[in-house]
Amino acid sequence: MTLLTLAACNKAPDGVISESKMAQLVADLNRAEYYVETHSNEFHNDSTRMALKQSIFARHGIDQELYDHSLEWYGSNMDVYIDVCDRAMRLLEDEKKSLHRRMQHEPQPSRELASSQATYASSGDTADVWSERRLWTLTSGMRQGFIQWDQQPDDEHQPGDKYMLRLRIKANNASMTAVLAADYNDGTTTTITRPLATSDWNVLTLQTDTLRQLRRVYGYIRYDMRPLSVAMIDSVSLVRTHLDRNTYGLIGSQTTVDRHHSSQPNKVESHPTPAVPDTHELRDQADARARRAEQNRHGAAMSKRPGNHNRTP
Repeated sequence: MTLLTLAACNKAPDGVISESKMAQLVADLNRAEYYVETHSNEFHNDSTRMALKQSIFARHGIDQELYDHSLEWYGSNMDVYIDVCDRAMRLLEDEKKSLHRRMQHEPQPSRELASSQATYASSGDTADVWSERRLWTLTSGMRQGFIQWDQQPDDEHQPGDKYMLRLRIKANNASMTAVLAADYNDGTTTTITRPLATSDWNVLTLQTDTLRQLRRVYGYIRYDMRPLSVAMIDSVSLVRTHLDRNTYGLIGSQTTVDRHHSSQPNKVESHPTPAVPDTHELRDQADARARRAEQNRHGAAMSKRPGNHNRTP
C-alpha cells in the first residue's frame, strides 16, 4: 500500500530521476560542493572535482546523461523541482541536527576542522548574531522583490565592532544585490552595497564607528527572478567581531551618510579614510573645539553689555 502511494505521488515520468531519489542526489551534491569549498587544496583542478561528482553519480546508479536529461525535465516543471530542493534542504537540516545531538555526547572536532567549517557560537568575542531564517527558495513567479532583515545589536556589542554577512546562493537566470547597513543614534547611517554571485558564497563586511552608538543592523537582498529561474539562498550568518585596530581603516567601499548636516543634508563620506587617530585623541580634539566655542560665546555676550561697546579711537 505504501509503495502504491509513493508511486502515485511521483510526478516524474519514466526516464527521469524520481523526486525522492533526486532529493537525495541534490543533498549529496550540496555536501560535495561544501567539502570542495572547505578543502580547496585537495581539489585544485576541474578533473578532481569532476571525479568527486562522478563518484556521487555512481553511488546513485546514474550517469551524466541521465542527470542532464532529468534536469531538463525538472527545469520545465519548476513546481516539482522546488519541492525536490525543499526535500533536499530538509535532509541536510535533519542531518545537521542529528550531528549536533551526537556532538553533545562526543569529543568536539579539532580546531582545524572547526575553522574550515566557519561555524560560530551565538555569543562571545566572535559570534553569529543572525536572528532570522537561514534559508529561502525563490521562483520565477516571484519576479522582483526584497528579502529584508532588521535586528538590534546583541548584548555583547561594542563600539567599532565589525559585522560580516555570509550566505550561499544557487540560482539560474537570476540577479541579486545585497545591502548591509548600520544606523546610529545620532542619525547617521553606514552602508555597503554589493552585487551577489549566484553560484557561490558571498560575503559583505561592515565596519561600525568607534565614536557612535549603534542602534540597529539591517539590510536586504534585492532579487530579479527571470523566466524559468529558481534560486536557493542558504547558510545565512551575520558574524560580529570586536574592534581590531589593525584593520579598522580597511573598510572598502562602505559609505556613511549624515542626515543631520545643516548645509548638505545628504553629504556622503566615502571610505576608506586616512590613518585613523586614537579614540581618546579624537575626543580630546572635540573637547578643545567645544571649549573654544564656549569662550567665543562668552566673549560675544560680554561685549554686548552696557559700557562694553567698542569705541572708535
